[in-house]
Amino acid sequence: MECEKLRRHEARTYVITGATDGIGLALARRLQTTCGRLVLVGRRPPEVLRDAGFEDALYCTVDLAQPNCAETVEAFLEQHGAGAIHKLIHNAGAGYFGGIPEQSLESIAELVQTNLQAPIGLTWTLLPRLERVRGRVCFVSSVAAALPMAQYAVYVATKAALEGFARNLRIESRGRVGVQVVRPGATRTGMHAKAGMSQADTNWERFAPAERVAAQLERALDTPRKAVTLGASNKVVSMAGRAFPGIIEAGMRRRSKAPSTFERDREARPRCFITGAADGIGRAMALRFARSGYDIVAVDNDPVKSAATAEEIQQAGAKSEFHTEDLSDPAATERAVEAVRAGGPVNLVVHNAGINAVGRFGVLPLEDQKAVIAVNLQAPLLLTAGLLHAGLLRDDARFVFMASLSCYVGYPGAAAYAASKDGLAAYARALSVALGLRRRVLTVFPGPVRTAHAERHSPDNSRANRRMPPETLAALVDEALAQNKRILIPGGGNRAVARLARIWPAPFELLMRRAILDKLAPGDTAAMAGR
Repeated sequence: MECEKLRRHEARTYVITGATDGIGLALARRLQTTCGRLVLVGRRPPEVLRDAGFEDALYCTVDLAQPNCAETVEAFLEQHGAGAIHKLIHNAGAGYFGGIPEQSLESIAELVQTNLQAPIGLTWTLLPRLERVRGRVCFVSSVAAALPMAQYAVYVATKAALEGFARNLRIESRGRVGVQVVRPGATRTGMHAKAGMSQADTNWERFAPAERVAAQLERALDTPRKAVTLGASNKVVSMAGRAFPGIIEAGMRRRSKAPSTFERDREARPRCFITGAADGIGRAMALRFARSGYDIVAVDNDPVKSAATAEEIQQAGAKSEFHTEDLSDPAATERAVEAVRAGGPVNLVVHNAGINAVGRFGVLPLEDQKAVIAVNLQAPLLLTAGLLHAGLLRDDARFVFMASLSCYVGYPGAAAYAASKDGLAAYARALSVALGLRRRVLTVFPGPVRTAHAERHSPDNSRANRRMPPETLAALVDEALAQNKRILIPGGGNRAVARLARIWPAPFELLMRRAILDKLAPGDTAAMAGR
């Protein structure tokens, strides 16, 4: 019998990340009994796995928090003569439990790298091995991805981004590579203590044991389902978080200990900090808020356009400071916070800066896709934490996060961009709960906007004149802030599409594939650019 299993599975290769602890280790033990060839990835010394009885498994020691982790894994596979990969299971993850202002910038960057950049990089690097046998990629997410959990804000953002990436990669890779998302609930592993959670906060001993969750995960891997939530109660929680996000957010906000009132400083002239303010949507909003009485402190990577916009702001009767920074560099976010500090606290923060990279995932340069995540998601997380750390928000301060309609309809051909916007929207929800009514948070989901950014990244500009002018969008954002809204989907048509796509996602995913991906030639890519 064992010989038959060996013959049946000897050519099958499974790669599991985070395989030295918790769910990953329990899953590896189960898969080892099926006689598949295991390649285990972890950062602990090899002795850990030998002591656990994995004498025959290949073990690659690598820290996924390191930017070059994908190259290390590929070199290991090449060295050991590994060929095609049948299942790539992204199980590794890092967490943080605590208040948003208390999380260090280093911890934020580590979570983004480990939970999001590493799976994207590994998938891109190992994609040719998967395509040889129409293999499958499994992204282990979390039930928390659907919930605005204030004390897990960055973790939630990275898991929501991971699901957004998986969704769009699945649309794009249909027929070549399978893509699946599996969502465990709270599991009894060592991650809770590592994340800073004490048993006084939550008694994790009552969580499901890793062995039980691994058994459920193994069964999910053998199904064709594109998304599986493990456990009946977790399914209810996940469905509620996705179907009724406003109700769930309001309920969790009421439980938040954040102050619900504030004293407005009416003597100081209000200040607005905005990223990507030199062109497109950012320029339109900077001018709109300048005319509404704000002084502007801005960050952009284009010094020429920054100077031109600064002159327009001055003509509108407001002061402005433009700082030239590349927000893909974490150090640039620290300099931006210091630039804000020089002028004092701000009343409004607009996270608008965004770049894109359009093309088939395996063709687009990985570094370009990493930069998209760094600018669109990591930079807002670092800037928000930095401003909170430094006490640079007035009591009445508000946030605007520029997400995308892609959160509802998908964006095949720009999976990293879609991931960044899904993660940004999830973080905004968690931040809203964390800050309560003291500092309000508005998340904007714009559709196509008439900007140079949209023209550069669209495969079809024949209907560019139908896109919303950025000035119209800026006015709608200003009105939404005045009305204390938390969600803005600008345009009646966009709102209708978002509602329908939430109920019937498949037709809209197919529509977006035909509208974007199918119009790209096999090697087509669009260079990155700001908004």
